Amino acid sequence: MVHFFAKMAKLYKLTQYSFHLGRDDSPPKADPPLAEKEPLSMPKYELMYILSSAVSDNDVPQVSEEVNKFLTDSGATLLAQEMLGKKKLAYPIKKTRNGFYVVQTFNLEGPKLTSLDNKLRSMEHIIRYLVANIDEQERRAAKDKTVQEKMRASRKPIPRKPEPAGPEIKLTDTELEQQIEKALESEDLSK
Repeated sequence: MVHFFAKMAKLYKLTQYSFHLGRDDSPPKADPPLAEKEPLSMPKYELMYILSSAVSDNDVPQVSEEVNKFLTDSGATLLAQEMLGKKKLAYPIKKTRNGFYVVQTFNLEGPKLTSLDNKLRSMEHIIRYLVANIDEQERRAAKDKTVQEKMRASRKPIPRKPEPAGPEIKLTDTELEQQIEKALESEDLSK
């Protein structure tokens, strides 16, 4: 019986090395040096938030600086900030009819986005906010553009026939003026 198991083990070893059984027995490849790897870039985000009308116009920069400070503390690099001003809301939010709109563009690592979300949710002056991944939107727009160009290229142009023009009537200036006067004198103006 021992002889049988020895033959099976030997057979198994032969098949393992000859067919590799779907495994790669070559030594693992080392990672390329850091200089050869693609540089990792943080995704670009856009944050739009609406400040309550309870915040006075003089306090708006202070609140936006508070948001900027939190962003920089969490590791974001600020790219741009645009204060769109006070606008009337389409519907009341938290009993507020007007709000001050601020748009902020920044780079931030994805996992830190949840802490930003929690902080914005806890701020009492912010009544609504939205964080959008701009990189993803740009990729989708580029993909949509290439698909649309392929669709345009595959379409055959529809030949258009020129519309036949009605009979051309040539009038002199005096004849035209006479017809206008005649139309104005008649009671039925629909003719």
